Amino acid sequence: MNKITLISIALVCVLLFSGCEKQISKEELIKNVLASAQSIKTYKTDSDIKMNMDISIFGSRQSVAMEMTLKGSVDLENRKIVFDVKSKAAGKEQKFTTYFLDNVAYMQAQGQWLKQTAKANAFATQNQYKDIIDLLQDSQIEILGQENVDGKSNYVINIIPDKKKLFEKSFKPLEQGAQKPQLPQGPNVDELVKDFTVKFWIQEDSFLVSKSMIRILIEPKNQTSIKMDMTMNTKIYEHNKPIIIELPEEAKKAVEISASETFSSISQKVGKGKECFTSSDCITNFCVKGICTEGKPGDPCRFPVRDCKEGLKCIGDKCREDYAEIGEACSSFSDCKSKICINNKCSEGNFGDECFGVFDCKSQKCVNHKCSEGNAGDACFFSFDCKQGLTCINKICG
Repeated sequence: MNKITLISIALVCVLLFSGCEKQISKEELIKNVLASAQSIKTYKTDSDIKMNMDISIFGSRQSVAMEMTLKGSVDLENRKIVFDVKSKAAGKEQKFTTYFLDNVAYMQAQGQWLKQTAKANAFATQNQYKDIIDLLQDSQIEILGQENVDGKSNYVINIIPDKKKLFEKSFKPLEQGAQKPQLPQGPNVDELVKDFTVKFWIQEDSFLVSKSMIRILIEPKNQTSIKMDMTMNTKIYEHNKPIIIELPEEAKKAVEISASETFSSISQKVGKGKECFTSSDCITNFCVKGICTEGKPGDPCRFPVRDCKEGLKCIGDKCREDYAEIGEACSSFSDCKSKICINNKCSEGNFGDECFGVFDCKSQKCVNHKCSEGNAGDACFFSFDCKQGLTCINKICG
C-alpha cells in the first residue's frame, strides 16, 4: 500500500470521525436556540423534582424530604396550560390538576374545583420553555459535547447563570404543590451555595430544547440554618404537535378564591360537605352547622354576611338572591318582599290575613289578629281601627 493510499484513508477517517460531532460556536448556538424559540406554539413537559432539607435551630435538627412530578401540556398559541402534579412531603401525598386559561387559573383540590383570576402576566410565568430561554440569555455557557436524547443528537451545554434569577425559576414549580422555601437574599447567596449545576440539551437539527437539569446545594454555616439539596430534571418534547386542552365541565362551576390566597394553602383545607369547626377550615370559607358549604343560593345559612356569598341574603335558613315571596319561610319582616313576616311565613297583609300589629297589614289596621279594612260594620276596639269618618261604637265601625 503506497503513501498516497494511506494518506487518503487517514483523511477519510478524520473526516468521518470529525463529522460525528458538529462544531458550533457558543454565539451561533444561542442565536439559533433563540430563533427556534420564536416558532414554539405547543409542547409537553415532564419534571421530576427532589429536595432534601436539614433544618438546624440551636442544636435541634429536623430533616424534610420532598418529591414532586409535574406533567404539563402547553398551548402558547391559544394561551392554555394544564399541569398534573403529584407531590409527597412529610409523609403526606397530594395529587391535583391545574389549568391556566389565559390569566385565569383553575385547580382541583380535595375534590373541589377552585378558580382564581390572576395578574395580567400570570400566564407567561407558567411557561417553562420561556424560563429556559430567559436563563440562556442571562447566562454564560459552555458546550460540553453531544449526546443522544430519544434517538436525536443534542448539544449538551453547561450554564453559568445569575444565581438569584436561577433561584426564582428553580423554585417556581414548587409553588404548584408545596409551600415555597424562603430563599437566600442579598450578597450572601454566593457564600451559601456550594453546588450550582445547570445543563441543557439542545437538539442539533432544530435547536429546540429537549431536556434540562438543575442541581442546587445550599449549606449555611450559621447556628440557625437550613441546608438544602434540590435536583430538578425536566424533559420537553412533542414540540409544535397538536394539543387539545379543554377545561372539565365540573371546573366551570369552580369556587372563586381571592387573588391574595394561594392554591397551596387552600389545598390544606377541606371541601364542600366535609366537617368543619370554623370557616377557615373550608376551601369555600363557609362553615354552617359544622359542614362546609359554598354560600351559594340554596345553601344553608344562619347569618347573611358570614354564611352567604356577597350580595346574597340569608332567608328561611337558605342563601338566596332575592327576598322571599308570599308563603315562603322568613325569620323577620326584612326577609320578605312584602316586608310582612307572620309565624315565619311571608304575608301580603290583605283583609283577613293574620297579624300581630298594624304594620302587619296593608291597611295598618289589625283587629283580633286579623287584618281589617275598617269599613262600616267591621270589628274594632278603637276609632283608629276604622276608616276616616267612622267611629268605633260597641266594637263595630259605624
